Amino acid sequence: TGRRAADPIPHRQAILDSTTRFAILGTDRDGVVTDWNAGAARLFGWPAAAIRGRGIACLFTPEDRAIDRPGIEMRLALEQGRAEDERWHLRKDGTRFWASGEMMPLRSPEGADLGFLKILRDRTAQRQADEALRKQTALLQTVTDHLSEAVFRLNEDDVVIFANPAAEAMLGWPRGSLIGRNLHDTAHHHHPDG
Repeated sequence: TGRRAADPIPHRQAILDSTTRFAILGTDRDGVVTDWNAGAARLFGWPAAAIRGRGIACLFTPEDRAIDRPGIEMRLALEQGRAEDERWHLRKDGTRFWASGEMMPLRSPEGADLGFLKILRDRTAQRQADEALRKQTALLQTVTDHLSEAVFRLNEDDVVIFANPAAEAMLGWPRGSLIGRNLHDTAHHHHPDG
């Protein structure tokens, strides 16, 4: 047809750089960074020119480097086809962020190992929200465990999703056995002894 195919390298980089919510990076077989998208630059704080040629270990915490977590991920990726992780990672400035990620082997069409592809997403806000909720739940549990009044929490179908010890004692149910029961049916119609 006379039309030339587009140059695949700039096209590939344009695709990678348009994905800014995910850090996408490539390494060689030794874990040395070879590719780095705009999302990785935003998340880690390293411009592509400054990170290329560095080992991927610089993105891991000192604790993870001490147990060779980068090497473990690469081995798992080769053995199992992927290595998933959720852990702290390091930005260029040394601050930490929580990320969920996956590492996969890069292979040639003939099956030769070329290196690795790692994709990460910042989950710091979610982890902080989960931790705050865990602390709030633990505090609420401590308070309600020591009340002499019955405390229930129900879902939209009136199913018990929380009952303190006083509530269980009041109704005569063993600890934890009210969870998952409809409160109206359980409390208004019978006791466990009939």
